[in-house]
Amino acid sequence: GGLLPDLTMLVDVPPEVARARVGPPRDRLEDRPDAFRRLVREGFLRTLEDYSMPIALVDGSADPETVALSLQTEVARVLALSSRS
Repeated sequence: GGLLPDLTMLVDVPPEVARARVGPPRDRLEDRPDAFRRLVREGFLRTLEDYSMPIALVDGSADPETVALSLQTEVARVLALSSRS
C-alpha cells in the first residue's frame, strides 16, 4: 500500500570479521566460501547507491557495544529523540 520504512540500517561487517565472530560453520550459509560472502557484502553496499530511501550505514566491525550504540543513535535520530552526530 505504498508504505516505506522510516529507517533502514545496513550493518556492514567484513567477511573475515564475521567469520571470526561466528566461529566454525554451523549451517550451509555459514559454510559458504569467503568469495560468496564478499559478493553478498558488495551487493548490500551497492544498495546504498540505488535505494531511493536513506540508509544508515553502521560499522559492524566495531565492538558489540559500539555497534549497539550506533544502532540506538540512528533509531533515536529517526524518532527525533536526538540529533545525528
